[in-house]
Amino acid sequence: MTSSSADPKTLYERNLIALAEHVSFDFAHGLATFQSDLELVKEDASGLLNIKVGDRFLYPTGAEPFAARQVAEYVEKPQRLSLRPSPPAPGSALISDHAVASLHNRFGSKLVTTQRDPDLIAGYLTIFGLGLGLQISPLLERLNVRNLVIADGTPAFLTLSMQAIEWADIIATVSERGGRVTFIFDGDPVALSNKVYEAMRGPDRGLLDGSYIYGHYRLPVLERALALFMESLPVIGDSDGFFEDECLMLRNAAANIADKNVPVLAPGVAAAQPFPAIVVGSGPSIDGEIENLRRLRDRCLLISGGTGLGVLLEAGLKPDFHCEIENVPDILTVNQTAAAKHDLAGIRLVAASTVDPLLPPLFEETIFVLRENLSPTRLFGNPDLVLPMAGPTVTHLACRAAMAMGCRDIYLFGVDLGSVEAERHHSGASIYNLSDDPYWRGGAAMEKLTIPATGNFREQVFTSREFAFARLYFSTLASLNPDFRIYNCSDGVRIEGAPAQPGSALSLAPVTVDVAALIDGLPILSVPHDRVDRAMQGLGDAMSALAPKIAGIAGRTTVDMLAVNDGLKSVLVNSDGDTAEPTATFMMAGTLQMVLQTGNSLYGRVSPGRRADVAAETAKALARAAWEMAEV
Repeated sequence: MTSSSADPKTLYERNLIALAEHVSFDFAHGLATFQSDLELVKEDASGLLNIKVGDRFLYPTGAEPFAARQVAEYVEKPQRLSLRPSPPAPGSALISDHAVASLHNRFGSKLVTTQRDPDLIAGYLTIFGLGLGLQISPLLERLNVRNLVIADGTPAFLTLSMQAIEWADIIATVSERGGRVTFIFDGDPVALSNKVYEAMRGPDRGLLDGSYIYGHYRLPVLERALALFMESLPVIGDSDGFFEDECLMLRNAAANIADKNVPVLAPGVAAAQPFPAIVVGSGPSIDGEIENLRRLRDRCLLISGGTGLGVLLEAGLKPDFHCEIENVPDILTVNQTAAAKHDLAGIRLVAASTVDPLLPPLFEETIFVLRENLSPTRLFGNPDLVLPMAGPTVTHLACRAAMAMGCRDIYLFGVDLGSVEAERHHSGASIYNLSDDPYWRGGAAMEKLTIPATGNFREQVFTSREFAFARLYFSTLASLNPDFRIYNCSDGVRIEGAPAQPGSALSLAPVTVDVAALIDGLPILSVPHDRVDRAMQGLGDAMSALAPKIAGIAGRTTVDMLAVNDGLKSVLVNSDGDTAEPTATFMMAGTLQMVLQTGNSLYGRVSPGRRADVAAETAKALARAAWEMAEV
């Protein structure tokens, strides 16, 4: 902790050099000229450093004693991220689940603690609130962490901290541990929370377990961002994807686009439209909105998502577009059921290029979407045609499609992401309730709604991990697209960035929607079959080369889990690119990360004498998984 007697000007100049050389931070506009209502001062009576915010002090007792007392209290009872390992469901065919199950079978009964041993290194110390930064060095001295993430509402705090602490010392400490310092500044609490979430899912995601979350002071932006971030923790350790799913998407996309001229919905193509879009899902609240949708039908572009199609058709309402994103057999079943019972003429399908090839023929016209960060998009897509943020769920795709078509105002109906009643998971007019099949009536294997959450129109509703993840992405979509306005008309979970709008109070002017005009002028993707074949062959060769590399790294890094993590990180990180080698790495990464994360969680909860065994078995499990993926 730097003394308040340090010369602020000299210190600032040293920090300009230290930060510019060692931290990825933009100094282009000059922090020294950043204008704000923050001011570094010394209190008259005590001479202690403080920050003046308008006409008041940020620290009630001076920055130094405040930070010292807060750090002392925190380390006595720190707030930590606990990714407690749990075995996968029996009977799973996933390679990752086989590997994870083998580790649980070996060590699951040998855990001696529920919380990661604090003597072992954890991936992240995330601080909400930089202030003068006097809390950072004491925290790093007392907590065994690798990476430092600092979040605040304005970079003006960094300007002030550069006059109070030695950033070079902090950078050196973090660098010696193999980590990095990440600054995140954003005045929007939703964006700030989401950026922190993404930062912690970075290169050291395998070390997430045991990470520390620290709130430095109470300001509205930070309090809200921290609260939102805490709500996202149930899904922060989730995988980015599974190898088997990537393989299926490759096969489907090849069948959907090879040797065909397919229209593609891409960003920045459509002009702004004078009409809004209504996106319809099949959440329970949609049953009370049917009459409102009838009233609004001729005043919008109507888009259904997933099982929302059946709900509309049962009510005699036909959407302009229907969206599908998943490649699982259930999706084909849902749409075949709708086609057998209702006339789908006039409904255009907007679908990810990875959907089952039997799905598009059910509709008279299909527009494909190239989703970012999928293996087929990398291998034989066109980067200029990628539609970002078109997932992870079908209603995300529907919103993103509305934006790509130029609709500035988007209203969500039946996008509940949960339910007022924990046992009521979907609309009564959806396949989940109309089917006699126990599988559908039970929710089609969806997660139970067991997590309390803030409601859109009421204090509390119930959600799940999957829906919590979806809510996070809706907030991100709204935050990253300020020119568009998303309104939540669903009686479900509140979505930050999507204001609540009762459907009964929604008034829209009559409009004429020319659907054909929206489709005209869309770019065309044409991929020759031989290009697809070459790409697939190159991918197979890359997989075959990558498996022994991963197995060799795992075999050499059996001392501890940190060594296993760092050895694998050298392969899994920086897998950007559209050639076979980085795509092979990308396809394997999600599966390997889940195995690595499980091994690390077990490692931190067994007795010290068993840790070497956990590390060794994790390395073996990773090697087996890599070979299994190469043989598919």
